[in-house]
Amino acid sequence: MFRVRFLAHAHEGALWDALQERGASGGDVVELVARERVRRAVARRKALNLPREDTDAYRLCNGEGDRLSGLVIDVIGPEHVVVSSSSLWCEVYKRSIQAAVRAEMGEAARLIWRKTTARLAQDGYNEVFDEVDREAEDAEEEDDEEVVIQELGFRYAANPASGQKT
Repeated sequence: MFRVRFLAHAHEGALWDALQERGASGGDVVELVARERVRRAVARRKALNLPREDTDAYRLCNGEGDRLSGLVIDVIGPEHVVVSSSSLWCEVYKRSIQAAVRAEMGEAARLIWRKTTARLAQDGYNEVFDEVDREAEDAEEEDDEEVVIQELGFRYAANPASGQKT
């Protein structure tokens, strides 16, 4: 379990300035940092020409590679965004992370939140957190509809809410 997590370094310019100016704390800091990290991930994928006409399914955020350890974000087709949490900090700041993802992906994105329970247990996540989570859930339904996605022109059927992501 992590005791200390670095969210930003002083050399990160605009992000560091925003944190200092706002005097942000808790969820505000997480939302600012997550939004910046997701914004950068979007920019990196755009540099790789993602999404494009023949590819609308791709990994937007790859945990540590995008400086958001324990958080994976997959874009599944034109409207589904699957956020996978495998770290306790992600569960604690779930609402802030969701707000950051929505800010970058747009309000029309159908956000699906998934947990990697075995990994979360290593961080101390247990039934108490899970029960609190269920009580705090939005009314947002995760319908398990099948969608057709494309990767390099090949078409696949996928179930964003329940299908395997990798």
